[in-house]
Amino acid sequence: MWEKLSGRTLEKKSISAEGFLASVKGLDYVQQVGMGHFYHIFYEGCLTNFEIGEDAEEASQLYPEVQYTRMDEYLKIYARSY
Repeated sequence: MWEKLSGRTLEKKSISAEGFLASVKGLDYVQQVGMGHFYHIFYEGCLTNFEIGEDAEEASQLYPEVQYTRMDEYLKIYARSY
Protein backbone atom coordinates (compact mmCIF):
# COMPACT_ATOMS: atom_id res chain seq x y z
CA MET A 1 0.00 0.00 0.00
CA TRP A 2 2.82 2.42 0.88
CA GLU A 3 4.57 1.79 -2.44
CA LYS A 4 1.39 2.54 -4.34
CA LEU A 5 0.76 5.77 -2.44
CA SER A 6 4.34 7.06 -2.46
CA GLY A 7 5.22 5.92 -5.98
CA ARG A 8 8.45 4.40 -4.66
CA THR A 9 9.63 0.82 -4.49
CA LEU A 10 10.76 -0.32 -1.06
CA GLU A 11 13.59 -2.76 -0.58
CA LYS A 12 12.18 -5.87 1.02
CA LYS A 13 14.11 -8.21 3.27
CA SER A 14 12.75 -11.23 5.05
CA ILE A 15 13.96 -13.42 7.86
CA SER A 16 12.66 -16.87 8.72
CA ALA A 17 10.93 -17.48 12.02
CA GLU A 18 13.86 -19.64 13.09
CA GLY A 19 16.34 -16.88 12.19
CA PHE A 20 14.31 -14.33 14.10
CA LEU A 21 14.18 -16.51 17.21
CA ALA A 22 17.90 -17.22 16.96
CA SER A 23 18.62 -13.48 16.97
CA VAL A 24 16.75 -13.11 20.26
CA LYS A 25 18.96 -15.54 22.21
CA GLY A 26 21.73 -13.06 23.04
CA LEU A 27 19.43 -10.32 24.29
CA ASP A 28 18.65 -9.45 27.89
CA TYR A 29 15.33 -10.49 29.40
CA VAL A 30 13.46 -7.24 28.71
CA GLN A 31 14.50 -7.24 25.06
CA GLN A 32 13.53 -10.91 24.73
CA VAL A 33 10.05 -10.12 26.03
CA GLY A 34 9.63 -7.30 23.50
CA MET A 35 10.94 -9.42 20.65
CA GLY A 36 8.64 -12.24 21.78
CA HIS A 37 5.69 -9.91 21.23
CA PHE A 38 6.96 -9.07 17.74
CA TYR A 39 7.26 -12.79 17.01
CA HIS A 40 3.70 -13.52 18.09
CA ILE A 41 2.33 -10.58 16.10
CA PHE A 42 4.32 -10.81 12.86
CA TYR A 43 5.09 -14.52 12.58
CA GLU A 44 2.13 -16.15 14.29
CA GLY A 45 -0.41 -13.44 13.43
CA CYS A 46 -1.92 -13.50 16.90
CA LEU A 47 -3.80 -10.22 16.38
CA THR A 48 -5.51 -11.32 13.17
CA ASN A 49 -5.62 -15.10 13.22
CA PHE A 50 -8.83 -15.76 15.15
CA GLU A 51 -12.52 -16.32 14.57
CA ILE A 52 -14.98 -13.68 15.75
CA GLY A 53 -18.08 -15.84 15.36
CA GLU A 54 -21.31 -15.53 13.44
CA ASP A 55 -22.95 -13.10 15.87
CA ALA A 56 -20.03 -10.66 15.94
CA GLU A 57 -20.38 -7.16 14.56
CA GLU A 58 -17.87 -4.85 12.89
CA ALA A 59 -16.81 -1.92 15.05
CA SER A 60 -18.29 0.70 12.73
CA GLN A 61 -21.71 -0.94 13.18
CA LEU A 62 -21.38 -0.91 16.96
CA TYR A 63 -20.46 2.79 17.09
CA PRO A 64 -22.09 4.48 14.07
CA GLU A 65 -21.61 7.96 15.59
CA VAL A 66 -17.80 7.61 15.36
CA GLN A 67 -16.23 8.73 12.11
CA TYR A 68 -13.58 6.14 11.32
CA THR A 69 -10.45 6.86 9.31
CA ARG A 70 -9.08 4.10 7.12
CA MET A 71 -5.39 3.28 7.24
CA ASP A 72 -4.86 4.25 3.60
CA GLU A 73 -6.27 7.71 4.37
CA TYR A 74 -3.66 8.20 7.10
CA LEU A 75 -0.89 6.97 4.80
CA LYS A 76 -1.95 9.44 2.09
CA ILE A 77 -1.15 12.28 4.51
CA TYR A 78 2.39 10.98 4.98
CA ALA A 79 2.86 10.12 1.31
CA ARG A 80 2.20 13.76 0.34
CA SER A 81 4.89 14.99 2.73
CA TYR A 82 7.34 12.22 1.77
